Amino acid sequence: MIEPKNCPRCGVVFLPVTDKICKECVIAEEETYEKVRTYVRDNPHQGLQAVADACNVSVKRLLVYLQDGRLHASEGMDGELTCSKCGVSIRTGRMCERCILDVSFTVKDMKQQAEDRARISGKYHTTK
Repeated sequence: MIEPKNCPRCGVVFLPVTDKICKECVIAEEETYEKVRTYVRDNPHQGLQAVADACNVSVKRLLVYLQDGRLHASEGMDGELTCSKCGVSIRTGRMCERCILDVSFTVKDMKQQAEDRARISGKYHTTK
């Protein structure tokens, strides 16, 4: 059973079925996002602070949009979002393509090593 809780943004009690915030705050968030997206599209040379000021949102909120991949950095935002692993400038997400590949290869290598160890120890089962 889902327990009711208070919306962290407005404080209203709601049932958190799919979202972490209430329905009204979800709607308000989507309206804010659309306002930001439209502004960035129409003003591609603006930096993060200028977009934040024009749209009445925090730079932190803009960074969340960029890191979540909902928004791509415009020309004016170059260098304001960086890869969390190597620090190179990126347009969206949390890591550059090179670091994403490095991480995926590392995960694949770790999985292969675990399978090899299990096979050697006789605890590896395959299905046909």
